[in-house]
Amino acid sequence: MSLSSSLSSHEPNYLSSRSCGFCLELGTLEPWGEYPCVISNSNPEVAFTNLQICRVCTAIYNPTTEELGIPNRTGQTQWLDDIGLYKVPRGRKFLRSLRDHSNILDFIFSAKQINPAALTLFEFGAGTGMLSAAATGHFSKVLVHDLTDHRLQEMRERLGKPNLFIVGDDGLDTINPDFVVAWHVFEHLVSPGQVFNEVLNTLPPNGMLYFQVPLLSREFVYPNHIFFLNEYAIRQVCEGKAVDLSFYYDHSLAVLTCFIQKVPQ
Repeated sequence: MSLSSSLSSHEPNYLSSRSCGFCLELGTLEPWGEYPCVISNSNPEVAFTNLQICRVCTAIYNPTTEELGIPNRTGQTQWLDDIGLYKVPRGRKFLRSLRDHSNILDFIFSAKQINPAALTLFEFGAGTGMLSAAATGHFSKVLVHDLTDHRLQEMRERLGKPNLFIVGDDGLDTINPDFVVAWHVFEHLVSPGQVFNEVLNTLPPNGMLYFQVPLLSREFVYPNHIFFLNEYAIRQVCEGKAVDLSFYYDHSLAVLTCFIQKVPQ
């Protein structure tokens, strides 16, 4: 399977197969417990969903989208189109956002002693693309992709940097990045395990994957957060792979940041 096909939209169908979309094991999902779920940004109504847990990797599956029959691409696009959540900043706010997102990159550069000047970065699920915009000041080349690209076009026009390129679906299988960023993306994917494996496959020796996901907590449970990952689940999926893993927790924000580097063999 390619990166483009693993990222392509399809509907979750895990309740019947009981298979896990992260570790990809069959028949491993079990009921975990009832949990409150906000239906959407525009609909503050709280429903209750029966979360499922994989008994192999412990990833949590939120079956709300599957149970309510919400088309996944429609749901994801509607959430992206919420102007309050995803809006490219203007003027001084744009410059401030660039500085804030540079801090995200500076953290990992200092923690891992990385010199990105000759590297190519690829960000997918980029939203407004502000992290990629900030990356243009560090990396030789920046590639960026999202489900819808009109925000990325707007960001690129305001940024005016020649080393940023928007990648369409048809270009995903030809990229050769050294550094991949997925900031709050894996929880939205119907097949996060397939995407995870394909991203690692695209990386060269010493290549890096840097991502952040929300931990399971009430404010993060809504239909478009399909899978909740944790450190154990990530370690399980990486077992047998030649990678180095680092984890960073921010319990005040209930998020987990992970850095994975491929080890040369």
